[in-house]
Amino acid sequence: FKKLLVWLGVTLSPADEIFGRAKAQLIQARRGQNDLDELLGAGLLSRHEHAERRASFQRRVIAAENVLRGPAGEAAKDHVVDSALLVGQKVALIDAARRGLLTSEVVDAEVNELDRQLMKMNMEEGEHA
Repeated sequence: FKKLLVWLGVTLSPADEIFGRAKAQLIQARRGQNDLDELLGAGLLSRHEHAERRASFQRRVIAAENVLRGPAGEAAKDHVVDSALLVGQKVALIDAARRGLLTSEVVDAEVNELDRQLMKMNMEEGEHA
């Protein structure tokens, strides 16, 4: 039954799951490093403890990047980066509207265009999978 679901694209394939876990580990480790840097800057963490913990996070970063930068990860990386950039642009537009810098009509039109680009990318990615 699981193979049928994978074939139908309803569940993640083992490779997709591995890449997903690697991305999650990379995001977690990078966030951990940023938080450690902030704690050090605030004087709440000693340099020694910062270095030890940061090294631990760096090992996780390296392991995740090795998975994501393998031969099968290159195509997926491009799609992830492109999607993240488009979503970031949407967030920036919505924030600008919230601050009164842009009208909602302009933001709606631009967000709709970004959504079309995201849908097109996702459809193309589905065709290549």
